[in-house]
Amino acid sequence: MHRCVLIYLLTPAVSLVPSTWELDRSLRLLSNVKRKTSGRPLDLLEDLYDRESGLTGEGVWHNAHFGAAHLLAARRIGTGPVGKAIAAELRSSAKRLGDSLYDLNYDDGFRLRTASGIWKRPDAAVESGGERPGFYEPSRDRRCVSNAAAVIFYSLLDDDRIGEIGETFLDLFYDEKLGRFRRGAVGDNGPEYWRSVDQAMAILACRRLGGDRAAAAAAAAATALRNDFGYRSGERPLNHLGPFPGTRRRNSWHDSFAVYALALDGDVGDLVDMMRADYASEDGLLAHQARDAGTSPYLGDGSAVHFSCTQAVWGAVGRATRGEGFEAHDAAWRRFDAATSRDGLFVVADAYPNVRLWCNAEPAFWLLAEPDIFASNSLS
Repeated sequence: MHRCVLIYLLTPAVSLVPSTWELDRSLRLLSNVKRKTSGRPLDLLEDLYDRESGLTGEGVWHNAHFGAAHLLAARRIGTGPVGKAIAAELRSSAKRLGDSLYDLNYDDGFRLRTASGIWKRPDAAVESGGERPGFYEPSRDRRCVSNAAAVIFYSLLDDDRIGEIGETFLDLFYDEKLGRFRRGAVGDNGPEYWRSVDQAMAILACRRLGGDRAAAAAAAAATALRNDFGYRSGERPLNHLGPFPGTRRRNSWHDSFAVYALALDGDVGDLVDMMRADYASEDGLLAHQARDAGTSPYLGDGSAVHFSCTQAVWGAVGRATRGEGFEAHDAAWRRFDAATSRDGLFVVADAYPNVRLWCNAEPAFWLLAEPDIFASNSLS
């Protein structure tokens, strides 16, 4: 391993560039995830990374976020010899992951989860570890949010395959008649319905793609968020439209993505106020469910549960809006990190204090996401 890369693994980012907590934390997440590995076949819960392929598990969502985080970190690293060497290693790691992910999961769109032979198959040990084995089972389904995350990653990577990936994404998920992005791909099994997070991630993906078709789809999805889902002044928004009326609880994770996507187009001060009124705890963190949501069969009082991923996305909303009042959240987020993290990695939530892949890969990206990366399809 290059000596400069060892410096990256062992030295806080503050010694390389004028640092922020977000940059330092994202770099530490990347390096600490890579330390959670052993010999093949890897353990589904304990081994988060495969050195040879660069993959973090067998699913698309966390791999795309993890790869994109490398690229955002690389552009923030200093320009001196050490910084250049670290940035080159970060980009190389992202390229290796991108090639492996495409080879493993891409088949007319990215399939949700594909068995690689690198990780063990789900068994009783997964269930005894507090997880649902079905979550780790291979699935040929194609989901909008995962494919949108892949579009963002491969566009940041400036990969030659982005044209194919982007067109397929629009073909599979965009409903031109309704002006919405569907949760599952055309032709896949299951009922058709729509979620606010699908619209939000699709907007971000389309802004990365550029071009008339993608721009029109992004504008339509933003209109759907406001008019169909209710992300506008004076309304309580919905996270789901379609089947399952009354069974899909609204939560701050979905809402944070929607507010972020809409913030790229204009003032969302009323939505920020709504989020704080519905979800903000006394210390400033966003609870998972609104105060009046009632008891959840899975979480109990969801208004007392705080998820790491949500705090990372909401922090990005603060940077996108440059609005007042995010200081309390950011300070609480750092205290939450200091109090709950294990081995330098985030836990899923205060009520779910386990280190898992998704609660580290996703924040690694959102800690560094800035509005300018969605203003064009370049990365400078």
